[in-house]
Amino acid sequence: MAVDGGGRRHGIPPWLEQLNSCARARPLLVDSVTALVLAALLGSWSVWLLFDRAGEPVVGGAPATRPPFTLLAVASVVLVHGALAWRRVRPLASFAIAAAATGVLLLTSIWWLLPSVPVYLLSLYTFSAYGRRHAPVWGLTASAVGAVVVAVCGFPLAGLPAGEWLVHVVLRLLPFVVAAWSLGMFRRVRVAYVAALEERAVRAEAEREERARRAVFDERARIAREMHDIVAHALSVVISQANGGRYAARAEPEAAVEALATIARTGRQALGDMRGLLRVLRTGDGEDDQFPQPALADLPALFDRVRAAGVRVVFEEHDAPQNGCLSASAELAAFRVVQEALTNTLKHAGDAAGAQVRFDWTSESVSITVRDDGAGGTASPGHGLIGMRERLAVVGGTLDAGPAPDGGFLVVARLPRVEVDR
Repeated sequence: MAVDGGGRRHGIPPWLEQLNSCARARPLLVDSVTALVLAALLGSWSVWLLFDRAGEPVVGGAPATRPPFTLLAVASVVLVHGALAWRRVRPLASFAIAAAATGVLLLTSIWWLLPSVPVYLLSLYTFSAYGRRHAPVWGLTASAVGAVVVAVCGFPLAGLPAGEWLVHVVLRLLPFVVAAWSLGMFRRVRVAYVAALEERAVRAEAEREERARRAVFDERARIAREMHDIVAHALSVVISQANGGRYAARAEPEAAVEALATIARTGRQALGDMRGLLRVLRTGDGEDDQFPQPALADLPALFDRVRAAGVRVVFEEHDAPQNGCLSASAELAAFRVVQEALTNTLKHAGDAAGAQVRFDWTSESVSITVRDDGAGGTASPGHGLIGMRERLAVVGGTLDAGPAPDGGFLVVARLPRVEVDR
């Protein structure tokens, strides 16, 4: 039986699962109704037999129920049925009361196998299934000892020949005891197994959420490093131009010189503050920060590497702009989306898979579509694409990823187009 992340078991009709959930949530109510139904059917029948056959000889002149013990037998019937109401809420107390009452009932009505006697087997089943750790051992032991005591003390009074009590214990009493105990053990193992599956499903879901959160955090750290490089470069240019403008403006009024000095001072301060703030997010050793960040011009080299790994890559571009297209951060995000999608194709699409990369440009945005035709269409998109959503959100883009309708996996990213001068 499969159990999903929410603890629901597959293969069971929804209405039956809902009814089962309600019953498990209210064991006292369900067991009380069960006890009342059994008392109305079996208990009333047993009481009628006790009063109707009291003192009547049956075997060897022995009465079915000796009149002095009729009321005691009736009280035992009431206790046997009443104990069922707490059979799952208080399994030990319920079983002890049922066992004692059944023993008294058998000894006071030695010949009639009253309808209420099998109720004890239900109590033994419940105690073995829902009792504490050693409940099955104690339940089987108490039942076996009780069967021997009833046979030794009760059957001779019923006129049976001496020595035959052992045969009656082995053939008439113990088989029913063992059957009820075995069913209880089966239920106990099944409940423990389902509980273990549910716990494992909850733990797996928590681990998936934790991995997703860690992937988002790591990707945000990478974004911070890349944004630092881009902004730091821009600010460095601003500082350099401001310093040059200050020297060139010496012939101009002093206000212009002071303004340029303020620009340079503010740029330096902003650059220092940003570096100090983002240094906390850096997890690497910084050696790879000296390399230029990839852009759309580096896509052919990426396609060559993927083709060398065994994936057929087809690239299409429609309405490509002649000059300025995306900002540096948006180009980096676009490159990373294609890179991550092709990496997932390598991991999940299987052998001889192919991928199609398509860029559709408009005057306001660019749509990037990466689709593979592999067999891993139902596989997880990976935590890398989770990080891609964070990356695209920084530059105002969106990302959709999932199995394609006719097979394979589909990744669609949209980025706003900003005209920039290169």
